[in-house]
Amino acid sequence: MRVFYAIEFEGGIKEYIYEKLLIVKNKSINGSFSRKENIHLTLKFIGEVNNNEIKTLSLALDQIAAGKDSFDLFMNRIGTFNRGNKSIIWIGTEKNRKLIWLYENLEEILFQSGYSKDTRGFSPHITLGRQVKLKPDEDLSDISIARNARINKISLMESTRVKGVLTYIPVYTKELV
Repeated sequence: MRVFYAIEFEGGIKEYIYEKLLIVKNKSINGSFSRKENIHLTLKFIGEVNNNEIKTLSLALDQIAAGKDSFDLFMNRIGTFNRGNKSIIWIGTEKNRKLIWLYENLEEILFQSGYSKDTRGFSPHITLGRQVKLKPDEDLSDISIARNARINKISLMESTRVKGVLTYIPVYTKELV
């Protein structure tokens, strides 16, 4: 089973993000764009695990979420990670100390359980599309991103294919108070 920790968004926020994704898609020649149902912010990617590890990973989520308040996360920009003439297009967030705390504590708890720490650091973003090639004379500068999202839960998600379609399924979810 391939898993990761994710910040899930409520329906209205997913809709807002998806509307921005459709604008990017219309400005593009091609790309692999996220399905609305899969929109999330990755807190930490784990990778392949066996069923026995799910309990350990769920307990780590219990630990970091215990007694933690829900919080606001402000989405404030659109950006790219360039890969040659194609890009990963994403929505970025304003620096958020509660989100960073969750990430850092999750890293430490998982490290104590035998998982390796992420050497790339944490760059919170919501992926809109991969391998995106924009149309000539198109750019993303006219796409305004300014939206607050209330973060109410964190999930351990399975990444799988259902009838050939990439699907993210919550394995374990912890509500924030």
